[in-house]
Amino acid sequence: DITFRLKGGDANHQSTSSISKSDTPKTALKRLGKPYTIMRSERWTSYVYKDSNGDESNFSTQGDKIVDVTSAAETKQLKKITGLDKNQ
Repeated sequence: DITFRLKGGDANHQSTSSISKSDTPKTALKRLGKPYTIMRSERWTSYVYKDSNGDESNFSTQGDKIVDVTSAAETKQLKKITGLDKNQ
């Protein structure tokens, strides 16, 4: 697994609420702009965005398809379940 943190992505303050699985990755990136982080694994590539509250949302791709879109609320819930919530 490889993680890239992008300069300038922190100030983007975007949310994945404006995209869906029916969009192409190219369309999603054009709509959302520069992500905060890109994570690459064997299975997929995830593009992570932070909103003005510092909450993360993301979408994941396999090839030229979006396979998952996760909102900031869903990300918060997953972090609590997995124990990755830094506020705990």
